[in-house]
Amino acid sequence: SKTSAGIAVLVNPAPTVSVSPANATFCTGDSVALTATSNTIYFQWYQGNTAILDEEGSTYFAKQAGTYSVDAISFIGCAKRSNTVTFVENPAPNPIVTLVGGTFSTTPFTTYQWNLNGSPIAGANAASYQGTQAGIYTVTVTDANGCKGTSGGITLEGLSVAGSPAAKAIEVYPNPTTGIINIRAAQEVDAIVMGMDGKMVA
Repeated sequence: SKTSAGIAVLVNPAPTVSVSPANATFCTGDSVALTATSNTIYFQWYQGNTAILDEEGSTYFAKQAGTYSVDAISFIGCAKRSNTVTFVENPAPNPIVTLVGGTFSTTPFTTYQWNLNGSPIAGANAASYQGTQAGIYTVTVTDANGCKGTSGGITLEGLSVAGSPAAKAIEVYPNPTTGIINIRAAQEVDAIVMGMDGKMVA
């Protein structure tokens, strides 16, 4: 027998890698930023066991529930898979608004913000709100998971007798209109109809 010449073998260490945050929840429409910490700059992100196309940076924004991990790849091609993190998606709340006698109400949530024509109404932060102006009302709510959602709009017709106890029961329609104006009230009232230019119509 004869012993051959020796061959030097260099074992290159695999890169180190970890992903944070470990586990989290997020709301529909939001995302969670995943960060890979490693001693290399080359990465490949995975959702489950499927590689995510063109996601090769140190940060990935997860927008779907599921499990995520990342491969760290050294400059000579050594790779190591990170820990797996799990994310749960909480649906956005869908508040339903009802209108009774000029009062808007919705079901219980953590916080409320009523809006008129898309703009927040100052101080309107309860589960119900008494409409004071004609327009489209919505409510933006936050649920126990911290997720926000906005209701569909409900139109309140013109309130034509500000300050009167009967104002809540008065309907003026259609509004706006260039034709016949209908006025409906629970009792006899005197009404002055003003045009958009501030001039008395009837």
